[in-house]
Amino acid sequence: MIGALGQFRSHPSPQLTRGLSASDAHFRALPVGRGDAFYLRTAAGSVLVDGGLGRYALPNLFRKDVKRTFVDVLIVTHNDADHANGIAGFLKSSLEAAEIWLPGRFLQVLPYLLSPWETVVDELVARVSVMHDDQLMALVAHEPSSRPSSDPSYRSQMLGIEHRQQESPQSIVQRYAEAIAPTIQGEESGETAAQHSPSRVGRAREPSELVVDDGGWPLEVLASLEACAEFEVGLSWEFVSHRRDWQLIDALFQDPYRRELARGIVVAAHRIREIALAAYERGVIVRWFEHAPHAPGGGLPWLQPLSAREVARVRRAPPDQLLEYLALTVFNRQSLVFWAPPLGEHGGVLFTSDSDLDGIRLPKVLQGAIVTAPHHGSQHNAQAYARVNQAVWWVRSDARVRSRPCSQYLVAPGQRICTVCRGSLTPKQSVILWAVGGYWQADPGVRTCLCSP
Repeated sequence: MIGALGQFRSHPSPQLTRGLSASDAHFRALPVGRGDAFYLRTAAGSVLVDGGLGRYALPNLFRKDVKRTFVDVLIVTHNDADHANGIAGFLKSSLEAAEIWLPGRFLQVLPYLLSPWETVVDELVARVSVMHDDQLMALVAHEPSSRPSSDPSYRSQMLGIEHRQQESPQSIVQRYAEAIAPTIQGEESGETAAQHSPSRVGRAREPSELVVDDGGWPLEVLASLEACAEFEVGLSWEFVSHRRDWQLIDALFQDPYRRELARGIVVAAHRIREIALAAYERGVIVRWFEHAPHAPGGGLPWLQPLSAREVARVRRAPPDQLLEYLALTVFNRQSLVFWAPPLGEHGGVLFTSDSDLDGIRLPKVLQGAIVTAPHHGSQHNAQAYARVNQAVWWVRSDARVRSRPCSQYLVAPGQRICTVCRGSLTPKQSVILWAVGGYWQADPGVRTCLCSP
């Protein structure tokens, strides 16, 4: 996909955490309404990994909880609403960031998403409409929602308004990504081998490649970014175009499977476009990370990718596979996973996002580290607890969902803390752990896990 085509980028050092002393080093799980938003501050730098579901809630929550207006690094681990929406809100607020780290899949599809938005939607909907019925039905293993787009709970999920719900089966876009991932990865593996062959050494740049500049943007998209940013930054999507999008989709598709896939693809596309435009308008440096669990690399000494490698060039998605590549931006199993190693003042931190950690080479010693519970403690990611299998601080961010956490979380070695526990009537809490003598220590006001079985 990317890494075989290029090299790690060379970056100037970001503006590090402005006068931080070692005694201020801490980890924090922000009590977002739904999703993940994890903040780490050390003497080496600060990072916010994901931002939860609420576009508008995250900036005020960050100011109130973190009591800062700046972060060195923002990370979007993958294109799920409950991870990425808050980062879009951060970028559109007055908060500041030096860099944003994004999945390489975003860049592969970005050139197709910078036309006028109505044109983008029409193209995506047209692609869904020509999918064969047997192709669509083969990847569906649950009955999707057939609620109209005017339904408040459906609209609240799309627009980033928090609400409580039972954990749902995997979305149809997630199913689609799971079905096509082996094929796409196989094609990319073949391309990687070809690029490494002796006859390709010193090769010229290929037309399908996007090579980024020092700011993280390919020359090919700069004009489109500029044109889109002039019109869209500062506007709220739900007031500008969502009604037209849903009306178009509902009018075209009576089949609930096809309708739900079209909705999910359109939302995924807009979220990438929204984050890219906001980052460009704010002048935030972008770094791109391709999914490469067997050959990770790049990042910074204090923040290292375990499931991906930083890259300087990317092969854009083939035009006839745009839907497939958009679905992969949402794919939980390709979530970016990062490790903040222990640097003397604090223990390590493993940010798992929604990954099941399959195929990822974890640090040999995790004892005493903080590990974020993958996918909010979902049964879908139960194997991750066996992969860690050391006494750690498990930190779980979630909404009030009856089916989470899974039993494997409840018996995993170590100590467990949730922003909100299953069966609890207490308000959500901000989970804070302080660096004390090279170890992590929970803040005295933090409640440990009391999740009911």
